[in-house]
Amino acid sequence: MSVFRNLVELLLPANCLYCELAPKPICDNCASRFDGRVREVSRGGLSGLALFEFTEDASAAISAFKEHGQFAIANQLVDRLVTPAVLARLKEFGADVFVAMPSAAKSFAKRGFSPAEVVALALARHARLPVQRGALRLTRTTQDQAALGIAGRAENLVGAMTADPLLPKATWANRRVLIVDDIVTTGASVIEAARATEQAGAEVVGFFSLAETILRNAAQSSK
Repeated sequence: MSVFRNLVELLLPANCLYCELAPKPICDNCASRFDGRVREVSRGGLSGLALFEFTEDASAAISAFKEHGQFAIANQLVDRLVTPAVLARLKEFGADVFVAMPSAAKSFAKRGFSPAEVVALALARHARLPVQRGALRLTRTTQDQAALGIAGRAENLVGAMTADPLLPKATWANRRVLIVDDIVTTGASVIEAARATEQAGAEVVGFFSLAETILRNAAQSSK
């Protein structure tokens, strides 16, 4: 994550992503399209929270953050939407550390940062919990989840993650982990991250995501 990039965003803020008027990543008026309620999510038997639905408006914000490096958008959304009600629900999970979803090597090389880690660090400021940075890694090349169907997403990630072997085993012992990602769709990424985390010796108590893609068919709840 670039300190220089964060400094540039602070000193030279972009105009609003939506109305292009206010010198702020998302002005207060346009930010009202994100409701900020506690959104309960469940994937693969694991409970979690998301801050908003992955709508067309949300897609524009997340794309600006992930593909154009506008960290301020992710930070602003977390700062605005992680309300006392959200924090109270987060506390109920009983987590003592956040672990971010790993990025593929190709994606990290292109962006220069991990979107999920940016979200985790922003959330940690509010929850006052540590982030175990770089805790998980992909063990093999995977396809872009967005290009796959539901079954393909699950198959694509089976056994694809592991805990960083350079971390001592004590890192995971008796830890209660909350997995953090930017978007949850079918839950394949969260399920695989939870498997790898628990295999390392920790307990996964839930997950958190900026956005949730609503599964229109209940049979799809099996990204």
